Amino acid sequence: MGAILGGLAIPYLLRRLPRERLFLLALFLFGLFEASIGAFPLFAWVLLAFFISGFLNMAFIVPARSILQLNTPQEMRGRIFAAFSAVMNAAVLLGTLWGGALEGWMGAPRVFLLAGAMVSLAAGYTLLTGGIPAPQETRQTQEA
Repeated sequence: MGAILGGLAIPYLLRRLPRERLFLLALFLFGLFEASIGAFPLFAWVLLAFFISGFLNMAFIVPARSILQLNTPQEMRGRIFAAFSAVMNAAVLLGTLWGGALEGWMGAPRVFLLAGAMVSLAAGYTLLTGGIPAPQETRQTQEA
């Protein structure tokens, strides 16, 4: 349900924030909510956190694809999007593999806490070091 609402909210959010910032902020918050599932493993909170995570997932996936499309030369888009899909699918598989492997040793709450913290740290570091530069055309339009 959160992903459906996130998909509907994307056009509104993109009018408020540049896609590069929306991508990083949504990814950062997604990690925080994932970590919160491990920090507060209460059924009601987990349901709410999964709902919000679905919303935030759409809020970073849609801008990510838009950023790729705007920054990729036309003749390379097919290959770049195929590579993007392969990397995203591999990340899901590796996350599932490592999450399952670590669950027996750490317990599910700590796995969620660790995974969410790593996502938020990566996005937060990128935000603090300048973020993702906007395409040249977008920067010129914003400066005018």
